[in-house]
Amino acid sequence: SFVKQKLKENNSTFFPNRRCIKMESGDSGESHLERVVRVRDMDDFRQPLNTIAENAEVIKKAEVQFKMELKELRNAVLGFTQILHKLSTMMASQDDDDKKKKKKKKTG
Repeated sequence: SFVKQKLKENNSTFFPNRRCIKMESGDSGESHLERVVRVRDMDDFRQPLNTIAENAEVIKKAEVQFKMELKELRNAVLGFTQILHKLSTMMASQDDDDKKKKKKKKTG
């Protein structure tokens, strides 16, 4: 069978990832000790990962809030841009009227 062939080849890659320490210790003497160290190393990551998972909802809500605020700011900037354009147009129009009045005074 496949397993017998792998055992003859001294290949243990067919074992599941979370394999039993007893089986692993028979493979290469003290390699099961390395496995224990690797499991402990993974424990160091579990707490930060749990914290991240717990805060994921808060982060998602904050992201939605930021997007809404950015949209509001974008709309406010567009509104101010339109107001500035109108004011600029009015000032240009008034400048033209002033120039026309000055010309009339000079010619009149």
